[in-house]
Amino acid sequence: MKYVVAGAGGVGGSIASLLADKGMNVTLIARGRHYEKIKEDGLLFRRSGMDDVLLKPMPVMTADEFIEAGERPDVIFLCVKGYSIGEMASFLKQAAGPDTVIIPVLNGIRMAEKVRRAVPDAFVADGCIYIYAKREAPGVIWMQGDILRIVFGADIPDIDTRKLEAISADLKDGGINADFSDNIFRETMKKFSYVSTIGAAGLYFDETAESFQSGGAHQSFFNDLVREILQLAEEMGIQYDFDLVAENQRIADSVEPDATTSLQRDIAGGGRSEFDTLIMDPVRLGEEYGLEMSLYREVAERFGKL
Repeated sequence: MKYVVAGAGGVGGSIASLLADKGMNVTLIARGRHYEKIKEDGLLFRRSGMDDVLLKPMPVMTADEFIEAGERPDVIFLCVKGYSIGEMASFLKQAAGPDTVIIPVLNGIRMAEKVRRAVPDAFVADGCIYIYAKREAPGVIWMQGDILRIVFGADIPDIDTRKLEAISADLKDGGINADFSDNIFRETMKKFSYVSTIGAAGLYFDETAESFQSGGAHQSFFNDLVREILQLAEEMGIQYDFDLVAENQRIADSVEPDATTSLQRDIAGGGRSEFDTLIMDPVRLGEEYGLEMSLYREVAERFGKL
């Protein structure tokens, strides 16, 4: 199958690197200096504890170049920030053919619904990824730790799952732990319960992962944020048969101590961030379901959003 990975940051760059390294047909959509560097010198994929991999040449195009080429991929992994969905709508509408599967791996609640509203005629699945990675420099992707898992599926009645299962097999061949889920909303909410809470806690205290691995008030704050999301999930009809707080703490403990979240890095850099998706959406949903979400409101108030 022909894959397109739209978004060349830590998530998209890692997926594209791993698939390309196994010889799969993948094109990376990038822009700016990052695009230029990849086109000129290839894509350097660095992974802690493993040898660096230089993918040269790495098939890379801008969104406009891909549209002009008139190609129709089998799969598009959408790996941008949630606030960029609107900006990507035109590309998705023109790039996706009638048999293309779009899989957004975005941080947020019900993000596939937002993509479907932007691209109503396309087949949009849903997905999430567990990963710590970032664009270290133009042409360089750095993946930290050993967390790497993609879960995807589609909450659509009577869906033919054969293509989704084939995608899962390709991802596994690329060294990515991939699971096809028949309850993807439950899975994306589980992922959100980590990325949102660790982002909120890291931002609130301006601390690295180590601060949430050693007990004390910071770790307790992180765990209590997870409990607020768990309460929200229950109100939305989602039940978990395991301790979600303990599971998220296990993930936090496995991260390299000096790691920070993309939310922290984006806000520190003064650029656009996922604050609205990761912090304000839980506040708004809390109001909708009659929940206080007191810690989320505390984070929002500290940054002048309430």
